[in-house]
Amino acid sequence: MFIMRHLLQLSFFLLFSISILAQSSIHSPATVGIDFFYNGYLKEKVQPSHPGMFIPGVALNYTKGLRGKYAWSVMMAGSFCDSIIRDKGFGNKKLLLEGDAFFMRKFTAANSRIQPFAGIGAGLGIYNAQYQLFIPAGLGMQVGVSKFIYATFNAQYRLSVASAFRSHLLFSIGIGGAIPSRSNPKPSRPVANRSIARPPISDRDRDGIPDDLDRCPEEPGFASNHGCPEPKPELIIAQSTDTSIPELPALSSPVALSPDSSAQYLIRQLNLLALDILFETNSHILQSSSFAVLDTVSALLIRNNGINITIEGHTDNVGSESRNLLLSEQRAQAVLNYLVVKGVSNTRLKAEGFGETRPIADNRSEKGRALNRRVSFKIQ
Repeated sequence: MFIMRHLLQLSFFLLFSISILAQSSIHSPATVGIDFFYNGYLKEKVQPSHPGMFIPGVALNYTKGLRGKYAWSVMMAGSFCDSIIRDKGFGNKKLLLEGDAFFMRKFTAANSRIQPFAGIGAGLGIYNAQYQLFIPAGLGMQVGVSKFIYATFNAQYRLSVASAFRSHLLFSIGIGGAIPSRSNPKPSRPVANRSIARPPISDRDRDGIPDDLDRCPEEPGFASNHGCPEPKPELIIAQSTDTSIPELPALSSPVALSPDSSAQYLIRQLNLLALDILFETNSHILQSSSFAVLDTVSALLIRNNGINITIEGHTDNVGSESRNLLLSEQRAQAVLNYLVVKGVSNTRLKAEGFGETRPIADNRSEKGRALNRRVSFKIQ
């Protein structure tokens, strides 16, 4: 009953710490692990009868990432030891329970295999029906063994706040793994930003330029010439009678443009089409619904081969900055690869990723985050 009562008290302290720290946490994977440690009690000069001791023990820990390179963890540790109270003699070994909440700062990116860190926290110990408060501070390292498994190494100095207890060192080595998320998966691109009904596009000559902006709606033409064929020389000896062009797939999005210039006209058209370029959740794999849109984009670029394009990838702010930057680069490159396969020259295209650095909406709402997850086009 004695041990159960103090386990409940220590659990309450740890749960309270979790509730405070979790308020600033974002949705990143949590991890749990088991540590094997030694508590090191140095020999006290004022009381030579207390020799130095290294006491083995075992601990459970829970870690949760914060924004950027910060994280927090809680640990519950147990060991059996002789008296750790000042001015007390040695007797039978008793159970020492310690729990602490630890705030840490990592020195490498979140996706690095080796992540050294430093931190400080607060802890509570229970020994022989007496309580001790202590402040843990130290250094450590987390090493990735696989995608979801890691090893940890930790060294701390635990300063006792209560003068009756002896301060001590802690050295630990452990193994841990990520906890699978149970939250409902988010759609890769919510339809909220495309909820407005759009009329079908009229394009009688199938040159990709809407009839209401096409100065030659009955003849296939070029965006650089406002939908009309390129001017022909005055003297023509012979000309081909083959006026066929690649057939464009039907579009699900309207194109409402103003022909400021031929290049800007094309870019606006491409960016409206880009609203329907979708990816699998948290991946750079294109959804099959995006293929028809990208076929149209490739046809427009092939028809207007004098314009070079930069493909930009963007994300919301969910997850680490380094992960979002990599994902945006991969998505932009996936679009570029598709266009090259469809016949657009690789020398005309460039892919760039900006991660979460260029939002166009408020990331605090789901609708805003959906708008920020996008691919866009611009002239090089």
